[in-house]
Amino acid sequence: MRTSRSKASFFPTGFVFCLLFACGVESPQDEPEAFNHWEGNQSGFEEGFVFRKDGNQSVLRVKGAGVPFSGRVERNSTRGITSQRFSDGKLEGKSIKKSPDGSWVEAHYRNGRLHGKMTFHSPDGTVRSVLRYEEGRLLTGPEDGKED
Repeated sequence: MRTSRSKASFFPTGFVFCLLFACGVESPQDEPEAFNHWEGNQSGFEEGFVFRKDGNQSVLRVKGAGVPFSGRVERNSTRGITSQRFSDGKLEGKSIKKSPDGSWVEAHYRNGRLHGKMTFHSPDGTVRSVLRYEEGRLLTGPEDGKED
C-alpha cells in the first residue's frame, strides 16, 4: 500500500508542475508569420494601408492597426506596376515602377529618402538617364546613362 500512496501523491504534484510551467507556452512554429508581403491592385492597397505624415516624411501604416508596415508591396494600377520595400513604414532599398508602355524607373531609398541612383529605362531596356541622390538631395543632373 505504501507504493500506491507515493504514486497517488506524485500525480497532483506532477499535474500542478505541468500547469505552472507548461501551459500557455507556444512553440515557435505555433506563432503566426509576420505580415511582410502584400500584393494586389490600387483599390486593395488603399483599403489596407494609409500614408501618415511623420515630420517631413510619409509613413505607410496598416489601416486599423495603425502600425508602420515593414515588407514588400507590389501593386497594379492603370498607371503601371509598382514594387517597393518598406521598413518601419518608410521606403527602403530598391523601388521599381513600370509603366504600361514598358518603360520603367528604378530608384533606391534609405530611411524613406532617395539615396543612390534613380535610373530611367526605355521600353527596350536602354537607360535614358540617371540621377544620383544622397539622403533625399539631388547630387547630379541627368546623365546620358553611360556608366563611369
